[in-house]
Amino acid sequence: MWDKQIKTDLASGKLDKLIAKAGVDIAANRVRNIDEIPNNS
Repeated sequence: MWDKQIKTDLASGKLDKLIAKAGVDIAANRVRNIDEIPNNS
């Protein structure tokens, strides 16, 4: 179900801005490894 929706959203361009922002954040080193994020539960 989710896979189909993601493929549809990618094909329609709905995720383009999000993907572009992620690329900018990665290039600027404004990201952390998932292991560095504390568990808040």
